[in-house]
Amino acid sequence: MTLGTSTGWSRATRTATALELAEKSLAQQTLLAAEPILITDLQEERRFTIPALLVEHGIRAGVCVRIVGSPRAYGILGVFVTRPRLFSPEDVDFLQSIGHVLSLAVQRDAHGAGGLVSTATSGS
Repeated sequence: MTLGTSTGWSRATRTATALELAEKSLAQQTLLAAEPILITDLQEERRFTIPALLVEHGIRAGVCVRIVGSPRAYGILGVFVTRPRLFSPEDVDFLQSIGHVLSLAVQRDAHGAGGLVSTATSGS
């Protein structure tokens, strides 16, 4: 899996970063989890291996959600900060909503957006 879009990361990271899908990796755990993965303090985390990318950027907390797809997830959406933090249920809901919109966009693109666009604009 590769890092597709990001902000706040170094330029080198944004252009060519592969995310580890090994057993017990954050990416794997996120893809397998039924619920979002909340990290309140990365230094205390024991559920998964800590990605070098997060350590290199001084990340301490974050939330990761699956971008649900069919028949499998399209990817992962994550938000990270450089200090320990408790994320609110509203923060998590917001991130899941963005993941849902991304999933719909991928599905729409996969099925050809032309018909949807022409239907939406045919009345004007």
